[in-house]
Amino acid sequence: MLQILNALTSSKDDEGGNVTIEFVLWVPLVAFLLLLTVDVGQIFLKQAQATRLVQDANRALSVGKIRTTVATETFIKDRLAGFSTAVTAQTTYDPGTGIISTTAKIPLRDLTVTQALPIGQGATVTIQSSHMMEF
Repeated sequence: MLQILNALTSSKDDEGGNVTIEFVLWVPLVAFLLLLTVDVGQIFLKQAQATRLVQDANRALSVGKIRTTVATETFIKDRLAGFSTAVTAQTTYDPGTGIISTTAKIPLRDLTVTQALPIGQGATVTIQSSHMMEF
């Protein structure tokens, strides 16, 4: 009986498991924040790449390297297929003003690395660019 009492009183002063509890509470939060940071960084990187691609396509149309607005849209969709299969692109040319305008849309979820975090459900990244016709 004395051994049981000694075991009970000595175990209440033992703090060996406290670190485990804190670890279990904090690690999921830190992991979530790390994944969120990586995903947001990837979204910004891919948005910048897509913006540059849309600008290049408009420039190619303006100098005659690409001949039609439909070919410009196809060019953009083909190059952005690595990001998402649901890319849409619409290019217009106004002969009165000489302006080429392109709007591309990419589902936000397709720009993330993990696609596991609940960000951007149903949201899209819209990229718009205008360029003057040069010929």
